[in-house]
Amino acid sequence: MIGLILGIAGGWFLYHKTPKTYESRAEVFIERPPKNGAGPEQLLRQQGIASASPATQASVLKSTPVLKAVLAVPEVAESRTLTETDEDPLIFLRRELSIQGTE
Repeated sequence: MIGLILGIAGGWFLYHKTPKTYESRAEVFIERPPKNGAGPEQLLRQQGIASASPATQASVLKSTPVLKAVLAVPEVAESRTLTETDEDPLIFLRRELSIQGTE
């Protein structure tokens, strides 16, 4: 009986004293350009990016200018995940950012 009480008390303590870990997910849908040639692919070409393939768009999302813009958002830059790492936030974000494409 004492073991049961200690087990319940220990479980309660761990539940309430363990820091919460959060995970975030976002989905970005990238449309195929219309047949007339106008659309995302044309905009990418205007910016010097040759292809609108999922691999190209994934590399754009992981690019330094995009990640720096993300880190410029105070809520992101001040997040516990980024402030508790010893690593450069830009490198950390690039490594942890997972992009999955379908094709």
